[in-house]
This record gives sequence, C-alpha cells and structure tokens, in this order.
Amino acid sequence: MGASKCTGVDYSKEAIEMAKNSNEECEFIYGDAFNLSHIKDKQFDLVYSLGFLEHYSKDDQRKLIAEQKRIAKECVFIEVPYDIFYFRWLFAINRKLGRKTTFSDEEMFTKKTFQKLGLKGKSKLMPGSGFLTIGHFESL
Repeated sequence: MGASKCTGVDYSKEAIEMAKNSNEECEFIYGDAFNLSHIKDKQFDLVYSLGFLEHYSKDDQRKLIAEQKRIAKECVFIEVPYDIFYFRWLFAINRKLGRKTTFSDEEMFTKKTFQKLGLKGKSKLMPGSGFLTIGHFESL
C-alpha cells in the first residue's frame, strides 16, 4: 500500500507461513508481542494492530502498548471493537448460547479506555466497521 518496507510479526509459525505465501512484498517474522527485544527502539515509522489488544487483561494491554510505542518512531495505530449497541447485543446472544470463546463485554473499548491505558491521540469510530481506532502520537 505504498510503504517502502513492511514487517509483520506473529507468534504463530503457521500464520507466518500463510502470510509469506500470500504477500511476497512484506517481511514476516516470528515473535512474541510482549517481548520484541530483537527489534531495535524506534525501528518502524508506524506500528499497527487490529483486533489484537482486546484479548488481553488491562495490565497486559499496558505491556503490549509499551512495546509497540518503544519500536515506533512516529505513531501507533490500534483498532479494537467499540462499545456500541451492536456488539453488546452480539455478546449477549453468544453468552445465552453458551459460547465461551467469543468476545466478552470487557473486550470492548471506549475513548476513555484508551485514556486509562495512557494513549494520547484522537479516537475515531471507523465508518461501517464497529471498530474504534486511536492514533497515538508523541514527541518521539
């Protein structure tokens, strides 16, 4: 999409192989998002995650964000499910059906959630997606 270099990180070796087979323009490396010590500080202009952060406790979210901020030169973009009626309705139905591996109410975010996690920047509901995005910018 116009980037001069793209790097993806995943903890699943199978996901890495699938990604390599579907996108030859990017580099994909095996890694643990909690410990990216093999990646230098401020190595990437932009660090992006979609539908990832919400699967962890608030303490773990802070750790993940700290690692993302450490390797970003300019910005961290995070997209997570937004606390809206549609998701609350879907999660309630999942609970009623006894599904335990689906999203829970705790995995939904509001703009205040980002603030409580120490992220600066503007949050925006992505049109037609139900995902809330924050662009975290600091004087880096």
